[in-house]
Amino acid sequence: MNILAIDTSMQATSCALLQVTDKTTTLLAANYLNVALTHSETSQVLAENCLQAAQLTLKDIDYFVAVNGPGSFTGLRIGVTLVKTWAYSQNKPCIAISSLSTLAAAVMDLPADTCLIPCLDARNERVYWQAEVGGKIVIPAQATAFASIKEQLQVKLPQTVKKIKFISTGKPEWADKYAATFQPEFTAVTWQITELSAVQAAKAAALQIQEQRAKLLPYNELVPNYLALSQAERQRQLKK
Repeated sequence: MNILAIDTSMQATSCALLQVTDKTTTLLAANYLNVALTHSETSQVLAENCLQAAQLTLKDIDYFVAVNGPGSFTGLRIGVTLVKTWAYSQNKPCIAISSLSTLAAAVMDLPADTCLIPCLDARNERVYWQAEVGGKIVIPAQATAFASIKEQLQVKLPQTVKKIKFISTGKPEWADKYAATFQPEFTAVTWQITELSAVQAAKAAALQIQEQRAKLLPYNELVPNYLALSQAERQRQLKK
């Protein structure tokens, strides 16, 4: 099977083409661009370049994957709309992979005593985040104050979990002031910095398909998952 994935959830645009057989998973092509151009200018071009490099067309794609959020409100709409268009034109299913799960896919084989928290800055010391133990989501994606994370971890994590590993596209400048608050319940808090990548999204989708837990969506059911209201919506609510 062939999987075409696109990520426009943050500043960069990336596209990946993955081929999966019973025995192998092969990255056929990938493109990443982080320049002063909009997603509307880059996403289609990167996808076309991937297809051309692999000598494939949209007709050869079995699954279309979109990183559907959280992230940039405008960026998410562009990527999701592009995937919906591809899926509609080829009558093929879509798969939505969250940006948090895409981040988590960059981490392999954590110790059993470690909780992985993929997170993205949501401004004003708030973050989009979820918690995973052993590759399973134990606290679902949400947008909260960073300071409130420990309380949820104490209630919902197994008592055997003693370490926290955050993975993000950047470490917020205010993060260190909260590090000590995780003690003594958690003995270590570390950060891993990486980039969101359509390659990781494609691999996450492939794993879901292989494990028969992928949620295959018709094009009209693929939507962004913002996890929070836009600034315009928040301002409108304040005026009510």
